[in-house]
Amino acid sequence: MASKPLLLTLYYFKNHSSSNLNPLFISSYLVSEEAISCYSRVYSPEELESLISLFCTSPIRLVPKPNSSKFCMIQDLSYLRDHPSISPINADINPDKYPTAWGIFEATAQLVLSLLLGSQAATFNISATYRIMPVHPNQQNSLCILWEGKVQVDQAVMFGLALSAGVFRCVADMLVDIYIASGFGPLVKWVDNFFMIYLLEYSWTKHNFLELTVSIGVPWSIEKLQSLSTIQQYIRFDWHLDSKEVSIPLDKLGHIHTLLSIWLQPGFKMTAHDTSSLHGKLIHILSIYPSLRPFLCLLALFSGKF
Repeated sequence: MASKPLLLTLYYFKNHSSSNLNPLFISSYLVSEEAISCYSRVYSPEELESLISLFCTSPIRLVPKPNSSKFCMIQDLSYLRDHPSISPINADINPDKYPTAWGIFEATAQLVLSLLLGSQAATFNISATYRIMPVHPNQQNSLCILWEGKVQVDQAVMFGLALSAGVFRCVADMLVDIYIASGFGPLVKWVDNFFMIYLLEYSWTKHNFLELTVSIGVPWSIEKLQSLSTIQQYIRFDWHLDSKEVSIPLDKLGHIHTLLSIWLQPGFKMTAHDTSSLHGKLIHILSIYPSLRPFLCLLALFSGKF
């Protein structure tokens, strides 16, 4: 990030109600992040102000991970503070200045269609993603969090910051160039998820892939690694390389069917989160069914009413 300080006034704010969904998760997450120096130690607001002068916090919210009981903690850096002298952190950031190359649905479809019969694919994910990128010290006072009456300074790029993907792309795009120059690929990526094609004439292994960048400290996730196969999941779709087809994973399809059946029950009362969640899931699967997109207009309008 640039070295220009962002903060002019001291403010800290209450967290969103969603932070009450699992307070133990937040507390445990903060301890683990402090242990690897992504967060500073815990301070009282008064103590931190005496050390670094002005600082502000952004509200914490929890977002359930799709098809999982786990959560993702997000700092709401777009929070509209009801004060004329301060604007959200993200309001002062133009994400267009931080472009990145995305392996979106259309690019992946074209890649799969170009492959010869017998080609395979593997997926590799980077652990921690944004959290491996440090924040410039003189901007950290604008990126604090308040939890249980105590304040911590965030020292790493986080989910919720408008330029996080753009900052991380400096690493991700570099890795694409390294792997292609070293004889791997073709490949596409979505943030930290690399969809790597294995052609018939290749002889590399997943160990070769991981070893190539271990010396520069890339933290590849062994847990999320998907070995070579002619059917591979990427951007939440199953790509069938031999038949040149793409499908929605059965567990995801079942989840959407269940969600829709709940919506169709008489008297069902939906929240703003329910509405935006359903809209997002349907938008995603319409990559396969583009002719159905006009039918989501009313749902989008309805979601906007909240």
